[in-house]
Amino acid sequence: MPLTDDGYIDLVYEDVVDKKSAEYKKSLGNVDTSVDSVLGKIIRIQAKGIVEADMHAHDVYDSGFKDTSTGISLDRKASNSGIQRQQAQAAVAKLQITGQPGYVIPENTEFMTEEATVFVNAYDTQIDSNGNAELTAYSDDTADYTNVDANTITVQANPVDEINTVTNNAPASGGADLETDYALRKRIDATNQSKEGPTHDGIKTGMLNVNGVTDAFVVSNDTGQTDDQGNPPWTTHVFVKGGRPEDIAQKLWNIGGSNTSFVGDQAITTYDRSNHPQVIHFDYVNDLPIYVSVNLVGQNIDTDTVTESITDYIDGVGMGNTVVLTKLLVAICQNDNVQDANNLLIGTDQAKLADKNITANQYQNATTDESKITVVVNNG
Repeated sequence: MPLTDDGYIDLVYEDVVDKKSAEYKKSLGNVDTSVDSVLGKIIRIQAKGIVEADMHAHDVYDSGFKDTSTGISLDRKASNSGIQRQQAQAAVAKLQITGQPGYVIPENTEFMTEEATVFVNAYDTQIDSNGNAELTAYSDDTADYTNVDANTITVQANPVDEINTVTNNAPASGGADLETDYALRKRIDATNQSKEGPTHDGIKTGMLNVNGVTDAFVVSNDTGQTDDQGNPPWTTHVFVKGGRPEDIAQKLWNIGGSNTSFVGDQAITTYDRSNHPQVIHFDYVNDLPIYVSVNLVGQNIDTDTVTESITDYIDGVGMGNTVVLTKLLVAICQNDNVQDANNLLIGTDQAKLADKNITANQYQNATTDESKITVVVNNG
């Protein structure tokens, strides 16, 4: 195994062939080991097997380290820190219904957005005497994209006369993709730096360990006065991106307990070990919509891939950070066939784009989607 002071050095196929040829000639004399000879073919078959075995050995070596292990090996590294890979999860939404009083909306009734993201009624729900009902619906897919905006679930998949209108007054929440190796490594680092607990960093770690939560920010007012952000004395204000409200509330209660006073507009009832109700407060991060317009020069540019690169960069900026124009330009120009990018403009209002960076406040999260991105291609 070529393990040296500089790390694991991979075997090179050509070097193995040369080494095996030299060994055979040393043992058998001046035999023909060229590529077309019988012995030469045997040597090359052996060399291929040796290199493949070495590659597997390198994988085994890498699996011993958090930064290079992948898949189940990384899962086992995470378990050493007391955490597990977060699984894909459906989003949940509260749907407001108007329709015929007394009509029972059956379990598994489907509603959807105009883009055909489907949500399924969780249980039978009766429309009250005023013609209103609120029901809980879960997305039929487990993915992050199911966290749709407010007032977008407006379509009956199979329309009935007894239902007049449907909408979701609040965004769907909690939808999550299967956690990537990269994201899991970041959580391992965060957990190793600060365990879950009632401290500032411990609360953030706890929030990141809630399935579907991708970022969190904690404001602690450790004074006897209301702070400049309106937080009462001796309180903790937690802002999260993603995650189901009941999961967030339960985690905050578990790690903060009765000694921590949480504040925020979200008021979620959870339960202690004695099954007594406890109301936990927090807030979701406010999204800061980013609009983008750019003109590209090049032949056969895949605009969908460019749009995806723009979305990946902006959505990865993180809460309270800056969308940097030059970094966005780099993300765009790394795509195949993009020779140049001109007139790159961004803004929070589609009618007011400019070539300036955009800084979110500490409780905002920059976000965008294909509906907010305009890519014009000049074949040059």
